[in-house]
Amino acid sequence: MVFTISKERMYHFPHNTLFTEELIFMLKSLDLDRKSYTFKEIVAHLFQSELNEGVFKKFHGNMPYKIISGQVPDKKAIRIKFEVIKKSGKKPNGMPEELFSKVMSSSLDEATDYFIKKRASEFAKKKDGSALKIQYKPTKTWQQNWVEFVRDYIDFAAYCGLLPCYYKLPTERASPEDGYVITPKLKDFIQNKISLEEILMEFKYSNSSINIRRYKQFNIEVRPFYALLKLLSILKNKKINKVERKILFGSISCLTNEKELDSAAEFIDEFIKSKEDFDDYPISFIEEIGRFATGMHRFLTETDLIKEYSEKGITYYSITKKGEDLLNKIPQNSLFFGHYYGELYYSHVVAFILKMFKDYSENGDNEVGLSDVLDVLKNIDKDELSEILEGISRLNPSPIKKIEENKILLNSFTKQYDVSPYVDFASLEEAGFIYLQRISERTTKRLEIKRLIIPPKDTLKALVDAALASDGTKYEDEVEKAIRLLNLGDVRRFGQKTAFQRLSDIVWKLEYESNGEIKTLLIIIETKAGGAISAFKEDKESEDMINTLSNFYKDDFTNLEGIWAVILDSNKIPDSKGHGGFRGDEKLSKSFMEKMMVIHKRLTAAFGKPVLVTAFAIRPFLEYYTYLYSIIKQNNLTNINAFVEEFYMKGKVFFDDYRYIKILNDENHLRKSLFI
Repeated sequence: MVFTISKERMYHFPHNTLFTEELIFMLKSLDLDRKSYTFKEIVAHLFQSELNEGVFKKFHGNMPYKIISGQVPDKKAIRIKFEVIKKSGKKPNGMPEELFSKVMSSSLDEATDYFIKKRASEFAKKKDGSALKIQYKPTKTWQQNWVEFVRDYIDFAAYCGLLPCYYKLPTERASPEDGYVITPKLKDFIQNKISLEEILMEFKYSNSSINIRRYKQFNIEVRPFYALLKLLSILKNKKINKVERKILFGSISCLTNEKELDSAAEFIDEFIKSKEDFDDYPISFIEEIGRFATGMHRFLTETDLIKEYSEKGITYYSITKKGEDLLNKIPQNSLFFGHYYGELYYSHVVAFILKMFKDYSENGDNEVGLSDVLDVLKNIDKDELSEILEGISRLNPSPIKKIEENKILLNSFTKQYDVSPYVDFASLEEAGFIYLQRISERTTKRLEIKRLIIPPKDTLKALVDAALASDGTKYEDEVEKAIRLLNLGDVRRFGQKTAFQRLSDIVWKLEYESNGEIKTLLIIIETKAGGAISAFKEDKESEDMINTLSNFYKDDFTNLEGIWAVILDSNKIPDSKGHGGFRGDEKLSKSFMEKMMVIHKRLTAAFGKPVLVTAFAIRPFLEYYTYLYSIIKQNNLTNINAFVEEFYMKGKVFFDDYRYIKILNDENHLRKSLFI
């Protein structure tokens, strides 16, 4: 793909990050002894802290400060807003009913004066966190307006790995209990052990605050601050010593990966030579480039990494000596969460080794003993390490020059990789292991099947017979017996025994290890014997699931890690359009996959937790049941450990890079995924 500047390529940058000093103020105001903060807590905390320290005017001295201090800079805008509302006769979202009635029953001047006086009176009485609830604009409270500032600062800190949030994967924001984590990296920054400039170089979107699997436009392989310095450096080598603001930040905003930097430099070179301008670009796009620049340029200029100056009313930028020096200290290469590089997946162990190589190379040591790596990775044997190293050696560029029997010879620093643990990984434990160069038993331990333990033959036969027959109750019976045979967790039967209630068939409640804490996983199972799947009604099934969990598992929601909806069929899950229960207009019929998507969407909306939906034909289910039976019995498990390779969101069988839904019809393919 040829590099170009276009709206389709552009990703969003937090543009309300106007002041470097305000970001630092926010970070220093936090209690570093806490484990985490919710978003709402930081919103309220920062407002109160800025008031207490007398810096609110400094950072928000224009409209917000003037309004809160009783001035009226927005009177004209309020009157115009009221005029529009009065003409429409419709109450807009966010406007209190009492205010809407005043607008409709009074003159525009009266309504405007009423709103301004009431707002001033309330702010005068509440110069603290309680002011967040005051109606700041006709359709917004002060909290709604303030959130727009704070969100960008929090996300910025997350993208730098200072305040990552571990609710973001595998789904979007989950619950008030989830939040932004105080990391060792943040503590190091507050203690001046690492500089802001170094932190900016590690800014990534890859896994710190955004669910890149849902929002694909953020799934880019770019470190924006590093990329901008690198681009200016490349251009300087081309004798282009200054770059206009729009073309510079527009280029950075449209990168999809850092390998495009040379192409972006060529694009800028041609743009300058042809004396093009941005007159032909949509004004909305130009404005978005401006927002992108607003979010970045202060951090770069105030740290003296780039120089900003004006010529004939045009803003230009150039890289400074400090910026060039910093570039030489930062690895030119980086990997990104969720991506495969050839056959190499960017795991925490791979990241650990890459960081180790980078640290050695940075210190001028280009030789690493295999024993040095094995001493740290205590639970990885030599053969497994060799396999990982072979994968790393195939990276382009490769950080490894040669692998010998007892040592690894490294390539130069320019071929090493930058690792940002608290951005790159969703697990606090994994990130800590990489950042602190410290490993725990749990971090690398992975439960594997050393020998296959086949479940009782009569159990497997009974499951098949019941699935292929038409007796739904019998199928429920056999599935319940099989799950109980695992002797793990709590199994409750609802289904046919509660025919007059809208409930699911079976719920399996398990303890599940997540980031070093024991949480609850609810597996809700629906059985469809014989040809029952052909009449599958996603609306009914999702309603039954919601009713079951809401009525019987409410007390488990506090520690709920997620929900796994499992559909068990007989011979084959329908996978084509028109199958699976709808008997009406063909245009309205859904594929079975679409029906599963409805269930996923409704469960996610109902409970705000990660939801996985998996449909098994009976024989693939037996393969997975055998896998679980073997691993549980072999390891004498008392809970499903996070490092069971293929369970719930772990591994690739039930949750891949893009989908939360799997339909499993092929037992041979599944067998290879599980056992080979």
